Amino acid sequence: MAGGVDIDDTVLFSSPGFWRGKKTFSPESEDYLKNPVFWEKMNNGWDEFSIPKEVARQLIDMHVRRGDAIFFVTGRSPTKTETVSKTLADNFHIPATSMNPVIFAGDKPGQNTKSQ
Repeated sequence: MAGGVDIDDTVLFSSPGFWRGKKTFSPESEDYLKNPVFWEKMNNGWDEFSIPKEVARQLIDMHVRRGDAIFFVTGRSPTKTETVSKTLADNFHIPATSMNPVIFAGDKPGQNTKSQ
């Protein structure tokens, strides 16, 4: 069996990284969410400030005990590199046999969201 879960503010309390991005890149607006530099930082280290949620730990532990494949999905924009997968595996003690790379489903650079 496979289990899929959302990351941001579902399994991780990741608001601190988003708050830092807002304060750093666009304090008066949400423009930071369209800034590739923000996503590079968020996807490559700022999750060190995210807090794993206990209920998520219990759910993930159940999937690991059953031998399920675990998929994490996020609306974050993809970046060339990411440490989110390792952060999740480490924080939730997910063995490599159960862990899959994070699926980044957010806007891609240059994407025309009006036609795609």
